[in-house]
Amino acid sequence: MLAILTNSQDETASFLVSVLEKGGCNFIRLDTDCVIPRIACAYEDQKPLLSIDGVWHEVGEIGHVWYRRPEHLKDKRFDDSPESNSNLLSR
Repeated sequence: MLAILTNSQDETASFLVSVLEKGGCNFIRLDTDCVIPRIACAYEDQKPLLSIDGVWHEVGEIGHVWYRRPEHLKDKRFDDSPESNSNLLSR
């Protein structure tokens, strides 16, 4: 599986996604500027799991990562301080 790390305004990644869908390629797209409310993480049977929009994926299934144009994680609970990101992650 291919993981695409980008942002929601990346038109090149959007074009690639349409090509991948037509080709039947297995991929997940993570738009880092709006992914926080859509993801969850778990650890089950000694395997890390990642849920995107309620669909669970084994992290070990990801064989390739396209690190395109990710942005800082954004969420309405974040402010501009450096502590804001670490504060949310500790919850």
